Amino acid sequence: MKAIITAAGRGSRLGALTRYIPKGLLPVNGESMIARQIRILGLYGITDVAIITGYQSEKIIEQFKNRVTFFHNPDYRTTTSTASLCKAINFMDTDVIVMTSDTVFPEKSLEALLKNENRYCLLIDHKRCDMEAVKVEVADNMIEKAGKNLSVDNAFGEWTYISRIKECGLADYKEILQECAVNKLGQSQIFVGLIHKGHAVHYELMNGEWTEVDFVKDYREAKRIFEFEMKV
Repeated sequence: MKAIITAAGRGSRLGALTRYIPKGLLPVNGESMIARQIRILGLYGITDVAIITGYQSEKIIEQFKNRVTFFHNPDYRTTTSTASLCKAINFMDTDVIVMTSDTVFPEKSLEALLKNENRYCLLIDHKRCDMEAVKVEVADNMIEKAGKNLSVDNAFGEWTYISRIKECGLADYKEILQECAVNKLGQSQIFVGLIHKGHAVHYELMNGEWTEVDFVKDYREAKRIFEFEMKV
């Protein structure tokens, strides 16, 4: 199993916090968000990790050199995260976990996702969503719809931007990934495309507090949740 962490964007909504570093390098409980993700992946035996860089890539490379594989999206300012993922498309040759560098989650969150044997599986937080969330609608333990534009009232919960794709599902995933990159669509639309092609997209539930760090208030929340976490 491999893992890919997308870390190309600047995180401009964090203001001065990301003036000099990518947001994935912001510290939470004494370690950067990316370092935390790599450590947690290692707890599950996942050590073959790729990071996709963009903004101030040299700072990420300096911190993780000789530990991970790097891919670079020089057009990160004008493209979406699907274009970044395309840079690592040849790295995807076995079961793979995909996540974004700004998702901060509990250490045990990946367990159910890794045990799920279906081709496509998303980690979902069953909650009341706001308009900013990438919302999902579900039926029969499968995802029916996903996207920010879905109704808050009909949403089952929020996608955490963490997914697992089995090797047997990579061909279709890559095909739709490339289409989404060309059309400047986000990662949730990869799975919408898979559903439209008749593929089942399953989900597992997040088992604790987590946050996606988009705004300063999110960063404060991440530090609040994990400030006193004991690292294994």
